[in-house]
Amino acid sequence: MAFNHTPNLVILNIQYNKLQVLSPPLLEPLTQLKTLGMSFNQISEIKNGFFESQTHLQDLLLMGNKLTVIKVGMFQNLYGLLSMTLRENNIREVQANSLDHIESLQSLSLAKNPFESLPDHVFCAMTNTLDTIEFDSFSFCGFAPHARHCYPSTDGLSSRDHMLKSVILRISVWIVGSIALFGNLFVLTTRLFVNETKRVHAFLIMNLAFADLLMGIYLYLIAIHGALFRDNYILYDLVWRSSDICTIAGCLSILSSMMSVFTLSVITLDRYVSIVHPFSYESKSLFRAAILMGVLWLFGITLVLIPIIMKQTFGELFYGSNGVCLPLQIRHPWATGWVFTTTLFVGLNSVFFLFVVYAYIAMFVMIRRSDDVRSTKKSQDSAILVRFTLLVFTDMLCWLPICVIKVLAISGYPVSGDVYSWLAVFVLPVNAALNPILYTITSKLFRQQLRIILHKCRRATGYRRGRRDDDSDSFKRSGTRLSLIPVRSKASLKSKSSIDKTKSNS
Repeated sequence: MAFNHTPNLVILNIQYNKLQVLSPPLLEPLTQLKTLGMSFNQISEIKNGFFESQTHLQDLLLMGNKLTVIKVGMFQNLYGLLSMTLRENNIREVQANSLDHIESLQSLSLAKNPFESLPDHVFCAMTNTLDTIEFDSFSFCGFAPHARHCYPSTDGLSSRDHMLKSVILRISVWIVGSIALFGNLFVLTTRLFVNETKRVHAFLIMNLAFADLLMGIYLYLIAIHGALFRDNYILYDLVWRSSDICTIAGCLSILSSMMSVFTLSVITLDRYVSIVHPFSYESKSLFRAAILMGVLWLFGITLVLIPIIMKQTFGELFYGSNGVCLPLQIRHPWATGWVFTTTLFVGLNSVFFLFVVYAYIAMFVMIRRSDDVRSTKKSQDSAILVRFTLLVFTDMLCWLPICVIKVLAISGYPVSGDVYSWLAVFVLPVNAALNPILYTITSKLFRQQLRIILHKCRRATGYRRGRRDDDSDSFKRSGTRLSLIPVRSKASLKSKSSIDKTKSNS
């Protein structure tokens, strides 16, 4: 191509050509260009100095090419550039300081590119000018908090103003978090004073309560920081998602959900063996239960630490991929670490859930068979059926939607961001709030033991109060406020005098 006879050309549009490498001599004669369009070519590289003569260029369109790296010096001398489109390339890396020469840029599109991270402060040169910027993911908006408009404006969870964009979700995270936190704290503290004959079952319930307590802590961390960043979340988005607190919160959420499933499975196994195989069941197996739970806790902690230890594989922001620090990876199902999250949320949960369903069905069949002769057990059968059905249903209510939506996302079905937000904030933690009620507070034995403890406390409080009242009455009867010796009643004085007379007569 030659432009020797068109030095005053203002607009140049070269589309659907076979340009591959842009070298400096090509545009040297065109010093007055204001708009340059080179979209839908095969451009894979732009040599440094290619735009050296384009100091008047305002609009640059490079959409639909094969650029892979934005290098330092690539856009040098574009001091008057106002708009640049790099959509639908294959950009995987944006080098630090590569955009420092386009300080006047007002509009930039980087959508439809596979890069997963950006250098810090990569857009700082255009702090006072950048009006609109476009990415594939809302999470990159944190790199350009000074832009007036960033698209997409939300990821379904967060917005520019709030970590949780929905008011309902902001209220729900406090409510569910409070129930999970204080409900499980109540279970743990009261279990210390309740004397249960089934020590293994009580031990497992305490493990379940502690696992669910971690979910309450996670929700409170999200709720508190959401309140701290209120109205200005985009200014803190990147800092928050890169923070250690966000990583800890993500670890707590996954550890809690995994250990809740593991512990429910062990509780089911304990009940299954005691009902289906009662003669082989050993009541004094607390040590075995402790060993089993210790192994499961160690296994769970190891799993949640793998993305932290293997950062080169999982990336720096695996847990910080969104504002709630929960890597469900539903909106981006093929992101780094998708095999790990699919194994956790679909594989393990499905296996344990199927075991729980099978075990409860087997237990109910066994109870029905053993009580067929005795009609007095029909009401107990109904109660057990309702209780078992409720337990399985609540587990299914929590895990089945996550498994199904995760599979749909992997299959290519688009999942709304609103669905993701409800899964992360409400559906996943709901078991942590329901388990204290289903496994402890509704237990008949627990309620009986709790009533006994409360009755003893009332008796002890009433005894101390009555003793203080008696002492105060005796002080009042002494006739002086300075007397430290209580006056004895007339009956006690008479009885003492009679005893003295008897002793003297003898």
